[in-house]
Amino acid sequence: MTSVPASPERPPASDAINAFLVRVSIALHKHGTYPPGHPALVSADSALTLATESLFAERASLGIGVARRTLLIDGVPTDSTNAVVKELAERLHRREVGGIMLRRGVTADELSEALQQLSADPQLFRERLHGHGEPLPTWPHIDIVPPAFRRLALADEDGGETADDGAAQKLWLMLAAATLDKGGDGAVSEDEAQPERLASRINACARERRSARDVGEMLVRLGRYARGAEGAERRALEGQVRSLVSQLSPEALSWLFTGQNQEDRRVLMTEAVDALPVDTVVELLKAAGESNEQNISHFMVRMLRKLAGQAKVSGDAGTQGDTELRDAAREIVDNWTLEDPNPLEHTRLLDQLSQFEVSKVEGTVPLSGEGLRLMQIAVETNASGDHVLEAIELMLEARELVPLLDLLASAPDAPDTVKLARRHLGSPEILRRVLLEEPIDAVGSQRLLDETGPDGAAGLLDALAISESQGTRRLILERLAVMGAEIGPLLAERLPRVPWYVQRNLLALLARLKTLPAGFDARAYAEHPEVTVRFQALSVMVRQPKEREEAIHLALADSDPRVVRLGLDAAAGGLPRQAVTRLMVLINNAARPVELRLRAIRLLAQAPTPATRDWLLERVLTKRTLFRGPRLAPKSPEMLAALEVLGRKWRTHPQAAYALKLAGESGDPELAAAASGQAVA
Repeated sequence: MTSVPASPERPPASDAINAFLVRVSIALHKHGTYPPGHPALVSADSALTLATESLFAERASLGIGVARRTLLIDGVPTDSTNAVVKELAERLHRREVGGIMLRRGVTADELSEALQQLSADPQLFRERLHGHGEPLPTWPHIDIVPPAFRRLALADEDGGETADDGAAQKLWLMLAAATLDKGGDGAVSEDEAQPERLASRINACARERRSARDVGEMLVRLGRYARGAEGAERRALEGQVRSLVSQLSPEALSWLFTGQNQEDRRVLMTEAVDALPVDTVVELLKAAGESNEQNISHFMVRMLRKLAGQAKVSGDAGTQGDTELRDAAREIVDNWTLEDPNPLEHTRLLDQLSQFEVSKVEGTVPLSGEGLRLMQIAVETNASGDHVLEAIELMLEARELVPLLDLLASAPDAPDTVKLARRHLGSPEILRRVLLEEPIDAVGSQRLLDETGPDGAAGLLDALAISESQGTRRLILERLAVMGAEIGPLLAERLPRVPWYVQRNLLALLARLKTLPAGFDARAYAEHPEVTVRFQALSVMVRQPKEREEAIHLALADSDPRVVRLGLDAAAGGLPRQAVTRLMVLINNAARPVELRLRAIRLLAQAPTPATRDWLLERVLTKRTLFRGPRLAPKSPEMLAALEVLGRKWRTHPQAAYALKLAGESGDPELAAAASGQAVA
């Protein structure tokens, strides 16, 4: 008998992993934006290298699985609310990356080269990834694999599943141990590990409604290993899995892959589609669909079974039947939430099947303009199903956004088509995709933004957080600015969770609102170490009556001239009493720019106290001596500004009147102008 260790619990992603993924997303975007050697690119690569060093200080390897809108870190989905990581998943998914394996020892050059490859045109990268055209480079510590060979979600700590002698038997016994509830001290006999015995136990577990996680994961892991094996070993392993699954009841199949929360179910189902033999995938889809009340047409099931049979006869992974079935099954799993019980992947697969039956050639590639032709048909028939979404995807892939918008604008007789298309184009995923694809379609993006309402603000904010293009960010900010108070709560909710360079933009948008979201307090950012964040936070505060005085008080003492200038601008509309002292400190600080000190002196006209008057006279007149009375102080910008304030506020005071008389009789035009209360440039 063989002792089998229990499957360890998978911990959530650590802070080091999250930081690493964010740095990967930022660096990947910059590789697609800047040429090699650009300072912004060098900075992003350096930050990624530091994050990588921190990451591999706590682990030997990292397996990253790629789903449509999330990443799987050793099988655990990432946080679905992290827009940066979500965008990374979408970008990798468009390039049909199934997974990435990184191992300790990965160098900065390897990371930079891999990201440079990943930033290439999606279609070109897909072709190279699948072996067409120039092959992709290889690296000692990085593997990039397509979906059909994804082996990362359940990778071992030491780097994954190795094909050493006895590995298949060990995996099979681990499956048996999971089924029989035998942990690290348990032992599984050869008899207990027979497929019929395991099937009987799994059927019983389903009836008892016990946890299915370990059993489902081990079955996926075994199937994945079998797909990577060759020759007799592969046939034997697939035969075992096929024998086991064929004896499972529909209830047990549902229990294995659908008895969890929605996200876990989707992840495990996707892994099963990639890993299990093709004929078992069909049965799994049928059972999962029934358990989720998601109907798959009988005709579709028959077609899937037919394709599975063709793939089984060929006996090789990667054939037309094998690849198309798994791709279609994976898309069906991704779209369980569609209201239409027959998602667009059904129609696509049937089309591919008909071509496969007739010509026996490799898979078809969408022709240039195919999406436009499909959309024209949709508009003519006022269609509103998934075929419309498919046509939109084809046009976006071909970078035909402007023709798409032109077509929608000239379709008054197709309200259903237009409504569906505009709702899809306004979704966060599509907005991120259009705005972050480099080089950006400036005309199409501007038109799309003009048609985007507050419902699309989330997608615009995602793109704003990721984009490195100043032009793109400007387009986004201009559109967000006109949405007004309706998006205020969304801005306030995102503010604490974004980097400082996004915080300043969100604060700038909040500063334009007449009424701030309930409970929002910009004071938390008014002393931020980054000056642009402070500036925007104080800009918010000076526009709020209850916070205005405190904002001016803080701004006048700031170390940055831009923030001080903001405080002076605000104080021009009313100088708070508590700010007078700070105004004096500013004036007396010779290190401050002259322009700021002159503006501060003129603001003293709003504080007509004896102390202020005496302070101004000291800057205008010299002290009386034994033989002569006070004279005008040497002319300077500060002296002229003080004389101007005296001329405006204290003309009748004896000493001030004396100073003004001396200035008027001096024959100096600037002194005379200042004495009359006029500002001297």
